[in-house]
Amino acid sequence: NVAVLAEHRVGRRGITIERRIQGKIPSLHCDPEQLEQVLLNLLINAVEASQDGGTVVLEAGADRRNVWIRVRDEGSGVAPGDIDKLFDPFFTTKENGTGLGLPVAHQIVGQMHGWLDASRNSGKGMTFSVHLPLQRKGV
Repeated sequence: NVAVLAEHRVGRRGITIERRIQGKIPSLHCDPEQLEQVLLNLLINAVEASQDGGTVVLEAGADRRNVWIRVRDEGSGVAPGDIDKLFDPFFTTKENGTGLGLPVAHQIVGQMHGWLDASRNSGKGMTFSVHLPLQRKGV
C-alpha cells in the first residue's frame, strides 16, 4: 500500500520502487495506520533523495524476535557526522524540509516498542530500518 501511495512522488523521474519480501511475515500488534505513516515518510524521503532513474528498495522480513522493514535509496546520503542528528526535531538536510518527519517516525516506532535506525550504504545512499518486536514487552 505504501509503495502505491508513494508513486505519485515518482512522477516522470523514472524512479523504480522495488518491493522485496524475505520469507513469511508474521502478524504484528500495532496500529497499521501509524506504521503506514512511518513507512510512507521513509519512502518519500528515499524517493526525494534519489536521482532520476534510480531505484528505491522497500524490503521486509522477520527473525525470531522482530519484523524488520528497510527502505534503501541510492541518493547522496547523509554526512557521517549528521547521522546522529537525523531524529532530532528541526534538523534537516533538505532545502525546504521541516525536520519533523524523521523525529515523528522515530517516536511512533518507539511507541510500538520498536526502534528506527539509519545507516549509510556501502555504495551510495542511505538505509532506514524499522524493527518491531513480535511480542510486546509486558504482554
